Amino acid sequence: MLTVLGGLAEFERFVILSRTKEGRTRAKAAGVRFGRKPALSAFQRAEALRRRAAGETLVEIAKLFGVGHMTIARLGELSEGGLAKGQDRQEPLRQPSHDKERKTLRQSPVSWLREGE
Repeated sequence: MLTVLGGLAEFERFVILSRTKEGRTRAKAAGVRFGRKPALSAFQRAEALRRRAAGETLVEIAKLFGVGHMTIARLGELSEGGLAKGQDRQEPLRQPSHDKERKTLRQSPVSWLREGE
């Protein structure tokens, strides 16, 4: 009985996902934009970049426009990086930290107990 209910729930979830995907595809074709609305208008972005080039600090500009300083910093990154409109920013790859002591503890978690014997 539970197997049948589980199968029905799985089928229903599949149907929901396929309808959602279909709806998103239709909306994109109709020109709907997804995601959060921009915090600054095009004029505000240009003005913030102009002020940044003039030497104002990120915090001063951010307070003026009522946004966080990282919003202004990202504007500078996007303008300097030359990313086209709609192109995603890629995060830098992070190198794994190599802590030998932690690595050995992870490999054999009880080895430190045996050392005291």
